[in-house]
Amino acid sequence: MAETRWDLLGLRRIHGAQVLFMASERMENGAATPNKNADEVTDTARRLVCRARSEHTDLQLSDCILDVSVGPMATDTEQLLRSAVESIRRIGSDPTLKGVRMSVGLSNIGIMLPKVQIDGMPIGLAFETAFLTRCVPLGLDMSLATAGRDYRVLPEGHPALVAFDDFIACDDGFDALAGLKKVYKLASPITKAA
Repeated sequence: MAETRWDLLGLRRIHGAQVLFMASERMENGAATPNKNADEVTDTARRLVCRARSEHTDLQLSDCILDVSVGPMATDTEQLLRSAVESIRRIGSDPTLKGVRMSVGLSNIGIMLPKVQIDGMPIGLAFETAFLTRCVPLGLDMSLATAGRDYRVLPEGHPALVAFDDFIACDDGFDALAGLKKVYKLASPITKAA
């Protein structure tokens, strides 16, 4: 549920349930506006949870799930993946939000990446796993992911983790994509056996 659809929270009075809040957009001047940075995502998350808990006094923080939203790495010129990692870090360390749960659509990250491998892993899986490696310690505790994929913690120095860190550290989205393109060139084609 998002600020744009606040009326949906009324369903909780009929069916007590956990609530998934979309922190990726906010209401501004009466219209839905996408959040583009960690400040906007974190402020929206805090506002959603505080308002919901004031209107539903039985709503526990552990019943609140915040989706910070991630998109395809292959087209991320606006550094939304970087914003998601920073948002997860901020929400996870915010005393006001201590106890909330966080989720992302993990499989969005690998959409549109080429059919190549990094260190024996399909590149999409490698970057999704790198995201988890960095974000689970920050408080991310659930995701919508592709079933049957071999998600695992990557060791420091793993090529996908190094490339992921470089991608989110880049100060310009186009430079980040240029760096990602270099990773493609170093990767191996996926064979049918893989």
